[in-house]
Amino acid sequence: MSHLYYLYQTISHLYYLYQTISHLYYLYQTISHLYYLYQTISHLYYLYQTISHLYYLYQTISHLYYLYQTISHLYYLYQTISHLYYLYQTISHLYYLYQTISHLYYIYQTISHLYYLYQTISHLYYLYQTISHL
Repeated sequence: MSHLYYLYQTISHLYYLYQTISHLYYLYQTISHLYYLYQTISHLYYLYQTISHLYYLYQTISHLYYLYQTISHLYYLYQTISHLYYLYQTISHLYYLYQTISHLYYIYQTISHLYYLYQTISHLYYLYQTISHL
């Protein structure tokens, strides 16, 4: 009887050992799955961070491009104003040249009329001298 009891006890301990190992294995599986879940979440977070940085980079490049466009338009505006000012200066100089030529022509006309007047007076004087000698 004692052997049977000893056998029963041994089987009972072995069964208990089996149960313990089984629970430990289940615990190991659970921890393993939790670790896998942690790794997955970690990778997803890393992916989120990467996407976030790429989006920030895109936004920065977008703003820099907008700034470039703005500077480009301002430079174009400056060039346009510069050309218009140059055109105004050219027209102004041409008008000044026209005024100068106009005044010179007026002086020429005046001198021409004075010369004509001198010629007329000269002829009249010559006529007077001629008549006077007769």
